[in-house]
Amino acid sequence: MTDPPLRDPSESKGLWKSLSDLSFITIASDHAPHSLPEKSSPDAREIRPGIPGLETTLPLLLTKVNRGELSLKQMIECLAERPAKIFKLQGKGRLEERADADITLIDLNSEHTIDPQKFHSKAKYSPFAGQKCKGKASKVFIAGQLVFDEGEVIAPPGTGRILEGVAQ
Repeated sequence: MTDPPLRDPSESKGLWKSLSDLSFITIASDHAPHSLPEKSSPDAREIRPGIPGLETTLPLLLTKVNRGELSLKQMIECLAERPAKIFKLQGKGRLEERADADITLIDLNSEHTIDPQKFHSKAKYSPFAGQKCKGKASKVFIAGQLVFDEGEVIAPPGTGRILEGVAQ
């Protein structure tokens, strides 16, 4: 038994079509940093929900960008601009004067295979294990501070803050 349950491939195709039509509001990942033992139980009520998506969302979307199935502009709108607007997160979601300088530098040409054993999370599994991707984050800056550099988290533990916004 899995939680979330696996879906029919036609549902996945429908979601991608909706995204290309810009009928999606946002794209979000469910990090769900649970280990496999935490996700395994014969009793469905004990299974922790979600899948680890923190380290796969961007490379999977960049692969779609590289294939011409999604524009870089659409991806940025759905991952950054719209969520910031919906939750009224001041200074987030855009690169402009007085914004927080949250910046992800991407390498559109980097080819790699998703390997959950290399995840920084304790969730060392993924439904996308073995999938080939083209494109990844090379550097991440939060409020102008470099926190991720070429595959390594360099920010000290406890870096960051909880964002408080108000949904519309």
